[in-house]
Amino acid sequence: MSDAKVNVSMKLDKETHKRYKLYAVEHDITFKDIFMGEMERRIAEAEKQKKEEK
Repeated sequence: MSDAKVNVSMKLDKETHKRYKLYAVEHDITFKDIFMGEMERRIAEAEKQKKEEK
């Protein structure tokens, strides 16, 4: 698999951005880490459901 990187961006209203940023700072984690962790959890859950359906 290629090591190429892709940028992902999203537009948030200022209040939402502030809430997310404060959360990340308080928990010493980056938004990227939160997003990637959540996506991996959701993907694993979806794959598990697919296996159970077969």
